[in-house]
Amino acid sequence: AQSLGAGDPARARLYARTGLRMALALALSTVTVLWLARTPIGHAYTSDAGVAAASISLIGLVAVFHVFYSLQTQLGFILRAYKIATTPMVVYVLAMWGVGLGGGYLLTFEPAPDGPLGLFNGARSGALGFWSAGAISLMIASAGLGWLLHRTWRRSP
Repeated sequence: AQSLGAGDPARARLYARTGLRMALALALSTVTVLWLARTPIGHAYTSDAGVAAASISLIGLVAVFHVFYSLQTQLGFILRAYKIATTPMVVYVLAMWGVGLGGGYLLTFEPAPDGPLGLFNGARSGALGFWSAGAISLMIASAGLGWLLHRTWRRSP
């Protein structure tokens, strides 16, 4: 925002790209540690072997969720620096409330059709469905916000 206010859009883009790279690198570092430590993490919060196994199996989805959460957060902040806030809000509402919560509810509590790779097999998918919908919603939000930023950069000098 400071570079834009100073009339230096090239520097603003440089800082935005650097911020995106840093956010992605930190997110990937975090999820690598999370993935490598998934078993001790799963057992640290419960003595119930079934609960631990269920939580350990979801950590892969949490990793995907975290990477795209980090990316969409950074993209949202960059767009705000360009004083673009309404369209990202619409993207968030459609992606996170529509796909994330709506899809998460349907996958969690309603019998689901067979998914890719045979994932839901017509059964209520529980936590897997909720976290899947959440991760997909963040992918959609990241793609939408990335497209908005790309369009903004194409239109500005």
